[in-house]
Amino acid sequence: MIEPKVYVYISETKVNMFYEQLESSDVRKVGAEYGVDVKLFKWTGHRDRERIVTKQDKLKRVTEFLLKSRELGTLANPLRYFSGTLEMNWGSLAGEAVLFAGSTAKEIVLLIGSLNHVVGAAGAPQGGIPSSARAGAEAVFG
Repeated sequence: MIEPKVYVYISETKVNMFYEQLESSDVRKVGAEYGVDVKLFKWTGHRDRERIVTKQDKLKRVTEFLLKSRELGTLANPLRYFSGTLEMNWGSLAGEAVLFAGSTAKEIVLLIGSLNHVVGAAGAPQGGIPSSARAGAEAVFG
């Protein structure tokens, strides 16, 4: 069974930047050809349509690419990019930015981004970073 993911923060700008650089068949047209061929009469038709690529499709494609790359490290051993799961506190900074903060026994992780990339109803808590605003972060950062 596929377990759905809940996202608190997605930078569409970064996802689009990476996605456009990937060789992808995602934007190919999909179509169907159909026909009837009777000895004296032949009729064929063709229908083309462009596949719609959603934000989630792009995010999945970019994440898969980064997971396969040799430039992806872990929290303990980061490379150009790192990936990991970490429980983090988060909140808004001056109503413009969002800060995610978490730690392991050896590392402290601080991530700052645009408040515009906080997803949907997960809007950032007001008035700083309360300890009750926790999010499990499973992400790829770079």
